[in-house]
Amino acid sequence: MQHTIEILLPIFGFLVCGYGAGRFGLISDEGIKGIMTFILYFAIPALLFRIVVSNELPGLDDLSVLLAYFGGCVVVFTASVLFGRAVFKLPLDQLGILGMGGMYSNSVLLGLPLVFTAFGDDGMIPVLLIISFYTVFIFPVVIVFIEIGRGRRQASRRGAGAVLMSALRGTIENPVIIALAISFAWAVAGLGLPGPVDRFADLMGKAVAPAALFALGASLAGYRIAGAIAESLTMVVFKLFVHPAAVWLLGRYVFDLEPVALAVATLMAAVPIGANVFNMAHHYEVYLARATSAVVISSALSMLTLAVLLTVLVPG
Repeated sequence: MQHTIEILLPIFGFLVCGYGAGRFGLISDEGIKGIMTFILYFAIPALLFRIVVSNELPGLDDLSVLLAYFGGCVVVFTASVLFGRAVFKLPLDQLGILGMGGMYSNSVLLGLPLVFTAFGDDGMIPVLLIISFYTVFIFPVVIVFIEIGRGRRQASRRGAGAVLMSALRGTIENPVIIALAISFAWAVAGLGLPGPVDRFADLMGKAVAPAALFALGASLAGYRIAGAIAESLTMVVFKLFVHPAAVWLLGRYVFDLEPVALAVATLMAAVPIGANVFNMAHHYEVYLARATSAVVISSALSMLTLAVLLTVLVPG
């Protein structure tokens, strides 16, 4: 328990500081945007570059973590969509957001700092693999659900390729994905890591956790709980409980992941709902209030659920 407290207390301390700054107007929306820019375009790419170049490249055995993690996503999305249809009688576009909320983790701003704090470099290769495939795997499924649910069946059939290309283009242009591609290319070329570059990347990478968590806390101050709470809580339950359980079961009994990879995949599944669920709902103007509430509630409740998982999964 002491080890868990040492990991979680600083993490949620930064979140609380950021939330307080946002709640009491100590930082503006433009200020939050500036910190996010620093994180996504400078700090995280530097951290990922140093980790990838300094470690062995993932092999075929490492890819099994993707099957376990995204297999869990399939289970959760299917179950939450069926549940939402049977219990709440939701249309397909709303079911798309409900299903996304049940499986889409805040992987970059919270998952990555959490795993790095708990495992250091040893846990980062599974995280990098998961982040690399997140957008490509999840976004097209959700977008097609929303488009069909909004009555654009013919357009969706004609534009399925366009939807996939849009998601692919967004992934390629993501600075985190670009950083990963450059890092793996550099590692494959065997160019090494010169001393000054290593020290620069090390210093820049150390800013990831405090800056990302502070910005996340500040951004949460702008969210409000509203809408049908029962549906928001459904997303929270699937995200914080069903998703990590599904990933752990698949990783443990189907794909036989080694302990660190299993722990990392489970923790990544257990972090709260990512802001992209809100962004997707906002973009399509569907299920917005309930998605917003789910992001806030899951972020608050995850302090308890992550504490339990860290106690069980991370050796003291």
